[in-house]
Amino acid sequence: MRRAAVVLATLLSVAQLPALAAKPSRPRPPVGVKTTRALPSRAEVLDFWTKARRKAAVPVDVEVPIGSLGGAEQALSGGPAGEVAAEEPSGPVVWKASSSAEGFSSGAGPYPYSSGEVSVAYTAYPYSTHGKVFFTDPSTGGNYVCSGTAVTSQNESVVWTAGHCVHGGGTGAGWMTNWTFVPAYKDGARPLGTWVATQLFASSGWVTAGDFGYDMAAAIVAPDAAGTSLTDAVGGRGIQWNQPDQQTYHSYGYPAASPFTGGRLRYCDSALGERDPYYGGLGPDPLAIGCDMTGGSSGGGWVNDNGILLSLNSYGYDGLTDVMHGPYFGVAAQNLYETVQIIGVAPSPSPTPTASPTPTSSPTPTASPTTSPSPTATPTPSESPSPEPSPSPTPTPEPTPAPDTRAPHLTRVDVTPATFTPNGDGRNDKARLLFSLDESASVTVKVVSRFGGTVRVLGRNVRTPADSYLAVWNGKKDGGSKAKAGVYKFKVWAVDAAGNRSATAVEKVTLRR
Repeated sequence: MRRAAVVLATLLSVAQLPALAAKPSRPRPPVGVKTTRALPSRAEVLDFWTKARRKAAVPVDVEVPIGSLGGAEQALSGGPAGEVAAEEPSGPVVWKASSSAEGFSSGAGPYPYSSGEVSVAYTAYPYSTHGKVFFTDPSTGGNYVCSGTAVTSQNESVVWTAGHCVHGGGTGAGWMTNWTFVPAYKDGARPLGTWVATQLFASSGWVTAGDFGYDMAAAIVAPDAAGTSLTDAVGGRGIQWNQPDQQTYHSYGYPAASPFTGGRLRYCDSALGERDPYYGGLGPDPLAIGCDMTGGSSGGGWVNDNGILLSLNSYGYDGLTDVMHGPYFGVAAQNLYETVQIIGVAPSPSPTPTASPTPTSSPTPTASPTTSPSPTATPTPSESPSPEPSPSPTPTPEPTPAPDTRAPHLTRVDVTPATFTPNGDGRNDKARLLFSLDESASVTVKVVSRFGGTVRVLGRNVRTPADSYLAVWNGKKDGGSKAKAGVYKFKVWAVDAAGNRSATAVEKVTLRR
């Protein structure tokens, strides 16, 4: 049954979802890896993607199958936890603060979340690891867009994305072509270049069955014209699998379906809402978070508070407002990563044998009965007694760096307007908290009542570089109900990597109905 795609891959009506059934035994989950045949050359793909074609590309339209089976979480999430650390770029990357004051915004839906455009330079690490994906579906001839994330790997060439961004999913479907990754894309600009895929991979659960529990894929991209590898140029996110699902997720992507245009990198910050109760596949039940991103953000990475990739934007349901689902990274993600990260890496040379040299190949300082020189032989310098080696000087210990005890500072904290009226007339409908941060830190912004109770969390532990920011409140509580008229307070604080916490800035705001 075909349904129109509205959010990400497609949205299903909640009313159409089947009643949850008991989870019967099922076949062994498909956790293998599938790959493409040859793709067009780098030159051919770069020639293909003209400015007009990139501008005309649209979000991919796929189906989300629904059934009565639950997830096989126990089958896939019981393995050992795995982690690959992040990698900063080794080459020059633009690092500068943005003059934009965009930062946090709040949304509706069943799960509290914050969202907005990334407000610093997209070329600044780690935001430089996120990018827009362009590709062609040979089955339709159409050009499409998704999102992706550069991840650290041995071959320094891996882009992580959604399965439906590289393959149609299921028997009879095919692989995409003309596949490119554009990190730090912004309104058509490609400041970090265009990276062309040489090979595409996806979980076998996606390729053989179109199972959204396995909607994950990876591309191997060629070096640029100068021979620089992807992660040398833009850096790479770390990746983990078999991790606890109760985490705060920071999702990134390039939503292109209304109301967005696909030109800007956006984020959503949300704790886990639930595991998808409607999922009908063989994999672990996908994760659900609060998020307002739409089609085109598919494949964009979810990272935790440590910046490690744990899932990606995959699908949503019609009628379930502002909810994003992503696959749980278990054994299938591990197998996919361990397969792709060594593609193109030359095997290490065999170590040189360390056996003692034979008497005929190397003279020894002291002649042995079987290798004694002739009576007229003159000893070589190597046979002369060596002086006693001088004792090595005792190394001077490195001085221990002083611990970082300086707390972040919040400055220029202000609320405008001081009184707002969220009645939908377009005038003073939202209260805006402006503030500046003097160092990189994790920022929390809350709205509290006059008695101190939390009314709305606009951002929780959001990793934020030094810059100026804007937090927006629309007069609603966590959960979406309207806050009563009265006096409220914005509270904002920051904690740096060393655990130093800033003073809490407090600003009053009056809400009138």
